Amino acid sequence: MCLALGALGLALLRMLLVRVEALDGLALAFPLGAGALTWFLFLVSWLGFSLSGLAVGLVWGTVLAAALLVRWRTGPFPRPAPHRQTPDCQPTRLPPAALAGVLLVLLTATGCAAWLGISRSYSGWDDMAIWGVKGFAIAREGSIWAAGDWGDHGLAYPLNVPLLIAVLRFTGDALPASKLVFALFYLSLAAGCLRFWLQRGVAALIAVLGAFWLALTPVVFEHATLGYANLPYTFYLVAACVEAVQGFLTGNSRRLVLSGVLLGLAAWTRPEGTLAAASIIVAVLVALRIARVGKARVAAWLLPVVVLAGAWQTFVASQGVIGQIGQALQLAIEAGARGELHLDAVYWTVRFMARQSFEWSVWGLLIPACAGFLILRVRRLTPRSNPDAFLLAVMCAAVLVGVSVQFYLADFLGQLMNYLGNSANRMYMPGVVLVVLLTILLTRSPAGNGLPAAVQMPNGPVTDVSAGEPG
Repeated sequence: MCLALGALGLALLRMLLVRVEALDGLALAFPLGAGALTWFLFLVSWLGFSLSGLAVGLVWGTVLAAALLVRWRTGPFPRPAPHRQTPDCQPTRLPPAALAGVLLVLLTATGCAAWLGISRSYSGWDDMAIWGVKGFAIAREGSIWAAGDWGDHGLAYPLNVPLLIAVLRFTGDALPASKLVFALFYLSLAAGCLRFWLQRGVAALIAVLGAFWLALTPVVFEHATLGYANLPYTFYLVAACVEAVQGFLTGNSRRLVLSGVLLGLAAWTRPEGTLAAASIIVAVLVALRIARVGKARVAAWLLPVVVLAGAWQTFVASQGVIGQIGQALQLAIEAGARGELHLDAVYWTVRFMARQSFEWSVWGLLIPACAGFLILRVRRLTPRSNPDAFLLAVMCAAVLVGVSVQFYLADFLGQLMNYLGNSANRMYMPGVVLVVLLTILLTRSPAGNGLPAAVQMPNGPVTDVSAGEPG
């Protein structure tokens, strides 16, 4: 079934990109296919149809046929006119043998994570109380409404991961075997980071070492073996930011559509995804306006987010469900009216994460090394000299601030220390991965920014050759 999800994602990817190379497919195909299938299954069940193996097959076949039909009807996408690039702005190419070696290492790490994950089954609190049990319940009763009766938090949590687990149950896989999907998201995250660095002109050796470094970070590898939704969520959010950088700087609406889909799937994976998507959107639009970086094609970016996230939020609102974030926000507004600001929550959050940053068993040397390097290179984070790094830094800041706001709000529930102890590292994971992306990106020489020279000029962005025409 995982291969079928990958095939579906590959068809959707080919609908948007002219050329889909090995790293493109490895990074995006499975997560894209998985998220699309579960979202359409959610709509089918919401409309009152029963979910079963047959229903999964019909929905999969329908979405696949639609993607192939659109690709066929549009024909080969017009190849844009070539543009001049300076030699130091060319994307980095890995020789086939080197690429095969890198993929072998990543596949070996993924295999180890899959074996450990299946062996430990759903043994953590959240994967037992939320994700695993809700997926089992949906498969057992053939309806998304079962998720409201089984496990914790009712229908307050998005159903991407539970429905993905249910899909594998429908197709005959045993429950622990569905843990394989988390290892596949782990592989996609590492491959996606490597793909981004190579496309932005980072030296091949540094890009490869960066991917290995991230993949072997303890907290990241651990979540490849757990049944939590944080790793899938991290992938969707990071991949959305990566495609947004590519899309805005080249003015390519197809990449922005892909970014919007991934951002919408992030909101379809974790409850804080909608808040994160809103934070990123606001921050990027302000940056585009003030710094005049790239070309804004806002509709292409926002429409998929509105459709994917809006459907889930509409469903939640129709059920009268108020999640923890909503409850905390209500309490914060009431406390603010009384002059209670809870500013000590900011101190405790910063102090906790500062200490966690030096925990070798959690982050290794990842955060201290990245922080030190970024301090040295902070002068290069300007929209003119490094527009791609500048945009990535804006999105990274939006994600980190958004997570910090959630912990600030948690203090109004009286749960700050509990939340910090149980979930701080995994909730900050998307922001930390974006910090790593930014750090490796800034290892490029000062002369090279990974972009054609035309991007730095006020005449407008260049065309993205790999993703079709800019319009």
